[in-house]
Amino acid sequence: MATEEIEAYILNQERVQKALQDLIIGEKRHDLEYTIDPGRWSPQRIIHSVAQLILRTGDRKPTKVAGAIHDITESKEAERVLQESENLYRTIFEISPLL
Repeated sequence: MATEEIEAYILNQERVQKALQDLIIGEKRHDLEYTIDPGRWSPQRIIHSVAQLILRTGDRKPTKVAGAIHDITESKEAERVLQESENLYRTIFEISPLL
């Protein structure tokens, strides 16, 4: 699959492109969460990617980047459910009369 085909699934391409430019040009560590939409056959996924420029040639051209991409959709959903549960508990506690 070509890079352009993969990038088409990223919902906020400008933000991801900016992070990659900052990595290559500014040597800023890439640490980003973004959403991909694989299409009508699959649900959207939340991705966390980190990358770091680790090698340049003598003329300062980037030659090696190390990084990882991880699907964090399930953990984000668990965080959301936990937050909702905490909000419900807090609301019940605040409106309940003190014993």
